[in-house]
Amino acid sequence: MLARLKEHWSAFKRLEPGKRFQTHYRQHRQSEAGKSPVRRVLYVMAGVLAFVVGVILVFIPGPAILFFLIAGGLFATQSLFVARALDWSELRTRAAVKALRKRFSRQRAALHSPR
Repeated sequence: MLARLKEHWSAFKRLEPGKRFQTHYRQHRQSEAGKSPVRRVLYVMAGVLAFVVGVILVFIPGPAILFFLIAGGLFATQSLFVARALDWSELRTRAAVKALRKRFSRQRAALHSPR
């Protein structure tokens, strides 16, 4: 099971940023075609459970962000709207992280440069 999860994660990481959640949504929908609708309900229930655990962990020490990401990923397999929102937020987050890294590297260089 762990090997399968690693394989899915590697495949997901190889998808194009800004499109990966939508691509994953479409792939998941195709693979679920003709299968029991109970599976869809189970995905949503697992997403709700992960979200609730994340909310609880916000107030006590724990990896809340991990559970929010898991919940988002589970919801994205069932909703194109959520998949698009996660793709949009991924691009904005990547841009913000890049800007912060650039800013910190300039500040670090200024601190260590001879005066």
